[in-house]
Amino acid sequence: MSAPCFVFRRVAGRVVSERVHDARTLERRLSQGYTLDRSGIAPKPSEPVAAPEPAAEDVAPTREELEAHAADIGLKVDGRWSDKRLMTELAKALEAG
Repeated sequence: MSAPCFVFRRVAGRVVSERVHDARTLERRLSQGYTLDRSGIAPKPSEPVAAPEPAAEDVAPTREELEAHAADIGLKVDGRWSDKRLMTELAKALEAG
């Protein structure tokens, strides 16, 4: 930015302006909803980028998957067990052989 400029913003139906003298202030005002357009209507911000879906290895197994695995190895599952307890019992059964 080589020379001062004006930024505009629509507030309560009116367009207000502010003179900006340096690039840092200009950047800050634009992030606050000001625009260089005299209409005072700033462009809508872009949609945030969605986080990537976790890989299949990073997702904890569901209760149904745990119970199916227990049935495969012949482990009797008590319905009162939490998922954590079920995983512990599966680990014990797999270690025992």
